[in-house]
Amino acid sequence: MKKILILTPIIPYPLSEGGIVSQYAFADYLRKKIKLIFLFILRRESHLKAVEELSKLWPDVDIYTINCIPQKINKPRFLKIYHKTKYLIYKFVDVLSNKSNTSINKNFNIANEDILNCVNFTEPLNKEYVEKINEIFENEKPDIIQIEHIGFLNLIFAINKGKKILTIFVNHEIFFARLENSGKIKNDHQSEEYFQYIYNLTKNIEKTMLKEYSAIFTFSDIDKQKLQNLLQKENIYTSPFPVLDEAFTSIKKEEFTIEKLIFVGSDVHTPNYDGLKWFIEEIFEKIYQKTQLNLEVIGKWTEENQKQFENYKHIKFLGFVEDLNKHSRNSILVVPIRVGSGIRTKILYSMAQLTPVVTTEVGIEGIQVEDNKEVMIAKDKNEFINKINYLFLNQEAAYQLAQNAQKFVKTNYTQEVLGNLRMKIYEKLLTK
Repeated sequence: MKKILILTPIIPYPLSEGGIVSQYAFADYLRKKIKLIFLFILRRESHLKAVEELSKLWPDVDIYTINCIPQKINKPRFLKIYHKTKYLIYKFVDVLSNKSNTSINKNFNIANEDILNCVNFTEPLNKEYVEKINEIFENEKPDIIQIEHIGFLNLIFAINKGKKILTIFVNHEIFFARLENSGKIKNDHQSEEYFQYIYNLTKNIEKTMLKEYSAIFTFSDIDKQKLQNLLQKENIYTSPFPVLDEAFTSIKKEEFTIEKLIFVGSDVHTPNYDGLKWFIEEIFEKIYQKTQLNLEVIGKWTEENQKQFENYKHIKFLGFVEDLNKHSRNSILVVPIRVGSGIRTKILYSMAQLTPVVTTEVGIEGIQVEDNKEVMIAKDKNEFINKINYLFLNQEAAYQLAQNAQKFVKTNYTQEVLGNLRMKIYEKLLTK
C-alpha cells in the first residue's frame, strides 16, 4: 500500500470549523485506500485530547506529534494574587475606555488587516518539527509528502531534494487572490502604494514557493486557473474537499419552515469579521423590519467584537455549538463574504442539510451552482435583502431550492466521489 505523509498546521478534530471539517472528511475516506501518516504540532492542552480522540477514530493512521505546549510554572501564592489584581485593574480600565476601543474596531479595514498578516507564511517552523519530518521520512519511506495550508507552504524547503519524493501542496486559499478582493473594498486610499507593494511581494513569494512542488491541488477550477496563469505550469489539479456522509439530512415538506437567519464562522478569520460586520450594519435591520427574523451567529467571537453589535437587539452570538445541523434547521444561511478564495465549507454543509443559502458572488466562488436554482446569489446589499425576503415569503420555493441544493451536493461532493477522484490523481502522479 502506498504511503502519504501529511504536514498540516491543523489537527482535524474536533470538527469545530470549516478547514478542520474539510481535512477530516478527506482523510476519513482516504485512510481506507492508502496509508496515511500525520505529523501534528501540539500547541495547547486541548490538542492532546484531540489527538487522543483522533487516534481512536483512526486506528489505521500513523500519528506523530511535536509537543510545543508551554509548561506551567507554579508561582508563589503572593505572585498569583498580584497578577490577578493586576489583571482586574486592566480589565476595569478596559471597560472604562470601551468607547475608544469600539471606535478602533469600527474603523476595521480588511485590506489593512490582510496586509499585516499576509506574508507570515515566510516565517520558519521550529527546528524540532523539521528534524521530525526527516526522521519520519527515514522510518516510514512515504511515497508522497503532502503539505496543507499556506502557513506551511515554506516546508517545501525542509525536504531534501536528493530524496526525489513526490511533493504536493493542497491550496486551501490563494493569498494573493484574497488580497485582490480585500483591495477592492479597502477605504484607506492613502495606502495604495503600500498595498500594491505588499500585494506584489505576497504574489511573488507564493509563486516562488509553489513552483518548488511536484503538484498543487486546488478546491476549484477558478483557483486552478488563477495558479496556472501565475505559474505557467500544468501540474495543478482541481480536487475539491468532500462533505461527510453523515451530514446529509432529510426534512419533510410539511416540516420545513424559516424561523431565523444564521451566520457560521469565527472572527479569527478576518473575511468572516468583515462579512458579518457589513451584513449587520448595511443589511440586517432592513430584513428584520420585513421578516422579524432574528440572526444567530455560530462560531467563536471575542467579547470585544460581540460588544460592537450589542445595540442590535435581535442578534445572538452562540459560540461553538455541538450540533450544527440542529441549530441550522428552519434557517436561512447568510454568507456575506466579500474576500477570499477556495470553497466555503459552510455553504456545502448547509446545502447538504437542506438549509437555503443566500450568498455573495465571492462566497459561492468555486461551487458551480445556478443562481435561484440551488442557492441565491446576491450581487449587492439590495439583492441580499430582496432574496432573503423572497425566501421568507415563498417558503415552498425555498424548500425546492434546498432540495435542488442537496441533490447537487450528493451528485458532486460526497466522500466517495471526491475521495476516488483524488485517488486517481495520486495514481497518475505516482506513475509519471
